Amino acid sequence: MGYSGYQNTWPEQTPYATEGLRKVLKTNGIQLQLPVYDINEKDYVLNELTKMGLKKESYEQKCTKQKYNIDLDGDILKAEIDKWIASPEGIIKSKTAIELDIWYRGNMEDAAWPALSGR
Repeated sequence: MGYSGYQNTWPEQTPYATEGLRKVLKTNGIQLQLPVYDINEKDYVLNELTKMGLKKESYEQKCTKQKYNIDLDGDILKAEIDKWIASPEGIIKSKTAIELDIWYRGNMEDAAWPALSGR
């Protein structure tokens, strides 16, 4: 995942959230990889992710939810992160395979999704 130091105040990218996600995934045999998590310089992060084969269009969230996120502090933030961590844990335990429903506008060859294209 492209989580990075300059975004680590976003609830899902806080150290508490990433460690929780790491534990959930690990107990299910999945290794969380955050190759640029400790990097604080945005331009350096973008260059590193590009070297790894990711397209720049996929680096930042583009959803309206991000635009209207509210800041949460302390126990409220922790409670919300705990709910967020529990979500993938429940999905992983209830399914042997996870189906993806991807909405993408554009040419599939431009998407650069190695896991979906067999690369």
